[in-house]
Amino acid sequence: MIKRNLSIVFLVFLFFISPFNAFAEIGVGVGVGKMVMDKPLAPGGVYPLPNLPVINTGDEYSQYTVMVEYRENVEEMRPGKNWFSFDPSSFGIEPGNSQNVNIVLTIPSDAAPGDYFAFLQAQPIKDQEIIDNSNTLVNIAAASKFYFTIASSNIFQAAFYKVLTLYDLLYPYDAMVLGFIIFVILTFIIKKKFNIKISSKRKKEDNMVE
Repeated sequence: MIKRNLSIVFLVFLFFISPFNAFAEIGVGVGVGKMVMDKPLAPGGVYPLPNLPVINTGDEYSQYTVMVEYRENVEEMRPGKNWFSFDPSSFGIEPGNSQNVNIVLTIPSDAAPGDYFAFLQAQPIKDQEIIDNSNTLVNIAAASKFYFTIASSNIFQAAFYKVLTLYDLLYPYDAMVLGFIIFVILTFIIKKKFNIKISSKRKKEDNMVE
């Protein structure tokens, strides 16, 4: 009886000194299930997308990354992974908290027109694969569906849309730079005209003296 009690005490002791990480769960979620651009996009354009909230649904601190993934057997074309930039691209989140990821889509000037689809996927960097109750490996990830359409365009239209979207992206700093450039040009023109007027006046005075 005493030996049995000692065994139970020993097992309880092992339970409490065992690392709690063995019972920790790693999880991930996204706050947006679907993104759809409401109008066709132009080749050469730069488009800020809605923020993607990444949520730590587990019970331990984890590191995450965001990437572009695809689905097989779909009608839509696949955008290039290098069309997307994520800020931040990797980050850590405490349990129950979230991190907003800024996404910018840059469409190449030679992009083919048509409908596109991709997953904007978040997943843990550490322990991306864990063993579930059936002892099989499972991937942990959550994704937002992203749909958009590229309109037909030529190279000149692509360059125009590139400038136009960059203007929208950099506003109001682009307006400040443009204003400064206009100020410098006007100052140069006024100064030049002023110098010409002074030079002409001096020449006229010299002729009168002679």
